[in-house]
Amino acid sequence: MENSIEKKFNDEIIKLCDDNNKSSNNSLFTRERYRETIGNVKKAKLSSKKTALQRYFLRQYDILSVAGIEKLIRKGDIFFYYCTVDELYPLIRTAHSGIGHGGIHKTYKELIKQFANISREIIRIFIQMCEQCILRKSRTATTKLVVRPITSTDFNSRCQVDLVDYQSFPDGEYKWIMHYQDHFFLLMGSPHILQSDNGREFTANVITELKHVKLIWPELK
Repeated sequence: MENSIEKKFNDEIIKLCDDNNKSSNNSLFTRERYRETIGNVKKAKLSSKKTALQRYFLRQYDILSVAGIEKLIRKGDIFFYYCTVDELYPLIRTAHSGIGHGGIHKTYKELIKQFANISREIIRIFIQMCEQCILRKSRTATTKLVVRPITSTDFNSRCQVDLVDYQSFPDGEYKWIMHYQDHFFLLMGSPHILQSDNGREFTANVITELKHVKLIWPELK
């Protein structure tokens, strides 16, 4: 699941690269453009008669060697690293998780401490795909509903089932996560009654699937 989400994120960022201006001041770097920019900066430093573009490179960028690896940084007294498209997802994930899955502004504030080219738009795309944030948003939406409590007179007589909507970011054919509230799901057999806050049509479809199509719980009501 994690790999498929990362791939979707990278695909969205590549689209953003294509949509953005492809001039030298574009802050999104593919691996190839990152290496080219480092080469241009090095060439500009050695040039005795600098072009306007070379002067721009020297105003904007510098190169820092970290453990023998050349890193592109923003010119200034404090180091801010430029990262490539394929580095964005793990960097944002680490920062976003570290602040407890805060919003765009909090995640951005954390990342700009080290990095020069991770924008709010990129963070917005990431958060839209974050599993924890989607689940939390779904739970928040559910709390706004008038939820019917589970009331039962016998053990395993009634259980609660609800859905988390992943239609915007499906994992192949899978578009939903089912949340089933019972400690003995599939261990003690089906409940006598299955209820849900997703509406009668959803509940009826689930019961039909489990009772008639899959033949898993024929006694379900």
